[in-house]
Amino acid sequence: MPNRVRLTWDRNQDVETEHYRVFRDEQPNLDNRNNRDKVVMIVDHPKHVSPVTIRKEILQRETEKTYSLAHTQILIEHNNTSYPFKIAIDDIDSVDFTLDREHGKVIFDYPVSETSTVVALEYTFDGVQAWDYDVEEEGKKYYGPEAKDTTPPSPPQNVTLERDVGENRIIIRWQAAELNGKRLYYRIDAAIDEQRYSKLGDLRSVFLREALADRPYVVERSEDGVRWTEIAKTKTNEFFEYSIDRKAPPAIRGLDYNLILQPSQSQAIVELSWSALLEDNSSSTSMYRIRARNKVGIVSDPSAVVGPVEMKVGIEKVIIRRKTDDGTIPSYAGNDATTISVITDLSQLTFTETVGDNTKLVYGLWVVDKAGNYSPISFVQVTVRDATPPATPTGIQTNEFHIVSG
Repeated sequence: MPNRVRLTWDRNQDVETEHYRVFRDEQPNLDNRNNRDKVVMIVDHPKHVSPVTIRKEILQRETEKTYSLAHTQILIEHNNTSYPFKIAIDDIDSVDFTLDREHGKVIFDYPVSETSTVVALEYTFDGVQAWDYDVEEEGKKYYGPEAKDTTPPSPPQNVTLERDVGENRIIIRWQAAELNGKRLYYRIDAAIDEQRYSKLGDLRSVFLREALADRPYVVERSEDGVRWTEIAKTKTNEFFEYSIDRKAPPAIRGLDYNLILQPSQSQAIVELSWSALLEDNSSSTSMYRIRARNKVGIVSDPSAVVGPVEMKVGIEKVIIRRKTDDGTIPSYAGNDATTISVITDLSQLTFTETVGDNTKLVYGLWVVDKAGNYSPISFVQVTVRDATPPATPTGIQTNEFHIVSG
């Protein structure tokens, strides 16, 4: 609920008074009581004593011993009801004073330091009160508009964007937003009828300023600087966004293989080789800006924009997966293939393994960066022939023959 203005004033002791007109403006020029457009409410005049209680009012110093309340006709007891009157000097309760109830004066028994703060913790007076918003109160005719702070907070200043490449994140920080607020001015007159009005009472003012919301900062992100999306509301003056580098590294190039059959063992050696890895692709952050909002939801203009900045986390490893060739290529993480090697020495450009003969295999290779992004697959199909030698001949016999020629 927004902050509200409660108006209190002394009940007019003129028995002919019928009602009061309350004038309000955002400027202090409330000198003309004919400015009916400045009248925000009309309040009936209570015909009898009307107790109104005030709490935590700072008294005004007149002399070293005398301080004045905002109101007169202070009530201590009325209709068998007692009303407390409590005074504190610098947060210490005091009873060393005399109260001038009629004129609303507190006269202390001793001089009070000029630097001290004198507070009426609680007192009651014969008065009138009304709230300056559209709430039902007996005897009040409200015209409005409601008194409230409609000014937005100032945009957050000194917004910075820091890269944390190791964590693949950015950190945005900013200076706390400043609240603005609105000053309203009031004057009140009394009326006997529609023709007879009193002079306007003294000019009084109040400053309304809404506090920041519980999560006051709104973080917005954009890819093009035109369309902005709210991505977070924060309590503090910083925001972390993770997984900033989402760009896949380049794929393996020049992938090839060499096959060496080992007939005596019915197996083969597969040697994979590839070209030197390309540099990791650079990625850029989005653009960011911050707004502040107060407790009633009024949002500031946006801050200055930060970003984009380059993010490059670097290559971490090469993953090799293998499957039986069924006409499809291996997946990066599925159950269709087996991970047979994770290479973290990026200068290694070969891989060798021994496999059985008489089979068809598919090898898939991926480059993975430190953010977990992986390249498109590079794959090669390897057909291993039957390496088993033929059986050794058996049942060999020799016979002697004589060839007789004509």
